[in-house]
Amino acid sequence: MKIKSEDKIRKIADDIRKSGGRAYLVGGSVRDMVNRIQSEDVDVEVFDMEPDKLKEILSRYGKVIFAGRSFGVYKLENIDFSLPKNENKPETDDSDFYVTPQPDCDVKEAARRRDLTMNSIFYDILKEKIIDPYGGLEDIKKKIIRHTDARSFTEDPLRVLRVAQFSARFEYEVAEETSELCKTLVDELVNLPRERIFAELEKLLLKARRPSIGFIWLKGIGALKKLFPELDVLSQVKQDDRHPEGDVFAHTMLSLDVLSIPERTLPVMFAILLHDTGKVTTGSYMNGEIHFYGHARESVEISEKVLRRITSDVKLIEEGLLLIKYHTFPLDLRKEPIEKKQIRRLALKVDVPALLKVHKADKLGRGKPKNIKNIDKVLKVYEEIKNEIKPLVMGRHLVELGMKPSPEFGKILKEIFDAQLNEEFFSVEEGIQFMKKLLKKRKKPDRS
Repeated sequence: MKIKSEDKIRKIADDIRKSGGRAYLVGGSVRDMVNRIQSEDVDVEVFDMEPDKLKEILSRYGKVIFAGRSFGVYKLENIDFSLPKNENKPETDDSDFYVTPQPDCDVKEAARRRDLTMNSIFYDILKEKIIDPYGGLEDIKKKIIRHTDARSFTEDPLRVLRVAQFSARFEYEVAEETSELCKTLVDELVNLPRERIFAELEKLLLKARRPSIGFIWLKGIGALKKLFPELDVLSQVKQDDRHPEGDVFAHTMLSLDVLSIPERTLPVMFAILLHDTGKVTTGSYMNGEIHFYGHARESVEISEKVLRRITSDVKLIEEGLLLIKYHTFPLDLRKEPIEKKQIRRLALKVDVPALLKVHKADKLGRGKPKNIKNIDKVLKVYEEIKNEIKPLVMGRHLVELGMKPSPEFGKILKEIFDAQLNEEFFSVEEGIQFMKKLLKKRKKPDRS
């Protein structure tokens, strides 16, 4: 498997060698090479070289960005160059880790400090030789995730989430001793900076074909209850025979795995993950069936708290909550013909294509085939009207009729736009005629 930027890395490695240092590909770059996967980003670790000298060599090949005390990484385009380092625990719970470079560290010791055996493999690009002191190749072959060194692993509780996202992305089994070790770190997860937690969740939701694998493993070791009790409790919420998959947690996990990776966005995936959290408090029995009336509204309130705990991205939160709020609306669009005015009104509230992805996941996350033909039909109608959901009649048209801007403008324009959505007119000219008739019916506005 050819490594991205291989020729450039080889030239840089040779320059490092000529200056007395040694450069090795390491971590995900080597793991992906072994798995015959193209890595977008490449990691190189440099030994027997001081930071200033490494920066001087890298500067010959382009702009170098230093990623600071928390990472100790020199970035050159898509390649990360680092020196062997000690990771130091923060002095306070909300501090990030910081690193101390150790250029004279040997390869085996550097590999020991890495989290998992499959990430502790080094590759000498000049000699084309793999260095695997902790059996990473064998674990990759057996599809097992195993920690490299217990003492080093427990220095950073974030590694619990890394195990979760790797187990889902590669569909590897987590070694029992690694799961047991992770259980000892569960209580420390809540002290991690939310940015670090979010970064691992993003990889889990967007890169894993079956994100459920990671979440189910987190639940099994008690980590989900600690980080996201709102999700953990869903396994206690039963559903009736219309949901053969079982409880709400089982449904949520199946739903997470429905969309292909190219279909996904973060708002969509967080909406799928959290769309039924409101079922915990809304369950009721009627005519022998379990109903969850109002669960979408309850899910919005719960999900907002969850999302604000892990991100400050206002746009992501707003988009995700809207998808949760309206996730049951496509159920009203099953009858034919689908009216354009329904889709116009829905499109004013929420991203319709994204909503239909959530709906698709919700419907197919039941462990049995479901008819989702209405999704294509709704999308077809949406494509026909998506350019019609902006007001045709604007405030300037009122001004052109001699009206003076006032608080009344908003009310008039809303009434005209409602008429447009109800298909009472279809062009600017028709809208202006409608507006003239409307103004005659209203009290004469102040034109002074």
